Amino acid sequence: MLIVGFVTWKFLIEKPDYLRPSHSYYNCPDGTQHGPGVPAGGVQGIQEWCEKYGFVISENDEYKNGEVITISGYIISGGDTTPKGLLDTPRRFVYSVQKDDGTNINVQYMAYPPSPKGDLENKKVRIVSYSGKIKIGDYMKASGTYDKKRNLLIVANEGDYIETYSQKQ
Repeated sequence: MLIVGFVTWKFLIEKPDYLRPSHSYYNCPDGTQHGPGVPAGGVQGIQEWCEKYGFVISENDEYKNGEVITISGYIISGGDTTPKGLLDTPRRFVYSVQKDDGTNINVQYMAYPPSPKGDLENKKVRIVSYSGKIKIGDYMKASGTYDKKRNLLIVANEGDYIETYSQKQ
């Protein structure tokens, strides 16, 4: 009876490895959170995954937080991130760019609807696209303020810009 009780407890309370989930949730050092799809296997495996997909910012990062920087590279993903159903609201666009050196950075800008305040905000930045629309696969040059924690280039201040081309310039 004691053995049966122990086996039942072992099975119900302490799940065997084959019943444990193979993926877990994890907070990367840069503050991003990752859910299913991040490999289980300890911090080392997760750290490698985060580095592979551009989520970890190294201590030797070339940019300082708050620094105005200019980057260039190919757009690999992104677009309008504004929640669906919102009308007459600023639109937030975020693009992931693989820079010429092979590292990734996110580029963000806001597009404001016509209004006195929106018109002033839109005039601060210059957005120029060879095709009239920013697309995945375009080559981007952008200048703005770097947010190191989020590995994000924010294009929002006077003189900031985004330019896109069909190929590397």
